[in-house]
Amino acid sequence: ISNIVDLYVLTQEYDTSYRQYITDAVNRTVEPTPPSNLDLASKYTDLDKYKSVSDTVVLHSAVYKKLFGSRADSSLQATFKVIKNPNFNISDAEIKTAVISAVNDYFELDNWDFGESFYFSEFAAYLHKILSPKIASIAILPKSLNYKYGSLYQINCEPYEILISVATVDDVEVVDNLSSIELQTGR
Repeated sequence: ISNIVDLYVLTQEYDTSYRQYITDAVNRTVEPTPPSNLDLASKYTDLDKYKSVSDTVVLHSAVYKKLFGSRADSSLQATFKVIKNPNFNISDAEIKTAVISAVNDYFELDNWDFGESFYFSEFAAYLHKILSPKIASIAILPKSLNYKYGSLYQINCEPYEILISVATVDDVEVVDNLSSIELQTGR
């Protein structure tokens, strides 16, 4: 063997079951485990036809990196603080639903590659574009007391990870303004 080719695979079955898991509001669904290397190797044996004799193909399952909601790692949990446009007549519940819908659209699988990093500046620009004129501003504040405002402005991934939001309307708070105390403490 002279070459080892590592391939990261996200199967449709795993993706579907994972998305069902994160949208289960009553927590009845257990977090699915990714397929093993052996499962992938047996499912994708046809890939051996495309390798050189001296190559070995090793298949690895993709892993989702959960962001923002209560199912995410505590270091990645966040509250979206939204200032709604005072000149636009809309309820707080409609704002929260619209924010989560836009967040979910942003984290659609087609928008991400393995190992791609999250940048809040791009995310905020997207949310402002989609949610205009409903919102005036949006900020992301970590829920953990160990992290400060700005700590979630860039989130990096490993080469086998894909970002996914697990945020719900409970992670969105509509506020009149953002005080410097809120931004400093994250509360």
